[in-house]
Amino acid sequence: MAITLTALYSRMFLGELNRISFTSSSMAEFVISHGGKEIFSNTYYPDDTGTITIYDVASILEPYIKDVYADFTFSIDGAVIGSPRVFYCAWSITSRAMNFLDASFLTPMQGARRTHTARYETLTVYAASPAAVTAECVYYGDAGISRRTVAIATASGLAVLDVSPRKFVNASMGQLVEYTVVCGARRAKYQVMPTMPDLSDAFIFRNAFGAWDTLYMTGTRETEPTYTRSTANINGYIRSYQIQEVISQKTYTGPLPAGMEWVAMSLANSKAVFFLLDNGDSGDEVHVTDCDLKHTNDNTSESNLNFSYRNATITWQLADDRVARLDVPRPPRIFDDTFDRTYE
Repeated sequence: MAITLTALYSRMFLGELNRISFTSSSMAEFVISHGGKEIFSNTYYPDDTGTITIYDVASILEPYIKDVYADFTFSIDGAVIGSPRVFYCAWSITSRAMNFLDASFLTPMQGARRTHTARYETLTVYAASPAAVTAECVYYGDAGISRRTVAIATASGLAVLDVSPRKFVNASMGQLVEYTVVCGARRAKYQVMPTMPDLSDAFIFRNAFGAWDTLYMTGTRETEPTYTRSTANINGYIRSYQIQEVISQKTYTGPLPAGMEWVAMSLANSKAVFFLLDNGDSGDEVHVTDCDLKHTNDNTSESNLNFSYRNATITWQLADDRVARLDVPRPPRIFDDTFDRTYE
């Protein structure tokens, strides 16, 4: 009878399953099943200590995790040794999934995000049992600071949440200055800025956990079109009979608060990146071709943010090979926002 040496929990990250070891006095058949179907089977022989170790198990499981998680069953010689729910994670995490999922939302951001009432924000949570999701909001008005708690949803299993600041605006209480989304022990803080730099681009993407995440780019945007021409000599003239245009863009994040560099790294490692529309929907698919994510742990002051360690660059192009995306600008305003807009 085989004795499993690797601890198999009900919830595990891929990185916890790089190898599975068990003891056996003779050859043993190891089988992995998913969705009621066998996806891997092989026979192994023990070493001189009576141990069988199967390596790279995570690489077998990963293709079957389409979004955030998938369920698998492991068996030895027909006897089930574990049925874990395996969660995708592109990085190595010091915490086990059992602990991490109960304490954190599925985002690499650990500090406070900066946002604005015009921005869309989303969080994904996995709750093993039903849990209330609320927002602890802080306002500043004529009477000073006031607080209120707003119910968002009840999470059960995997839940994708709209936590945009517009949902928590309350003019009677004053200006929304910050809010913290709470679900059990999980907390995610947002600082609501009165004004934000103009956006160059906004992306929604599958992050390092396979969950939807957002990143707003407020730096400059460089556009580099390249053209490939197919020509022929026709009646003594060189004619272009086909011109292929590829538009590459390089976008800068602008200053990032501490912790957001992990979100930028998550975007660079994502296989599903889209433009983020104003209503929170995904737009055109984006193919990330290059990035510069060099950063340090120097968080002494905001003035350091103008250095490259806080300014990630993402180079991308549209995935569907179309020509340039034309953004139609609005007419220039005669007055700024403090004046009557009658004459715009």
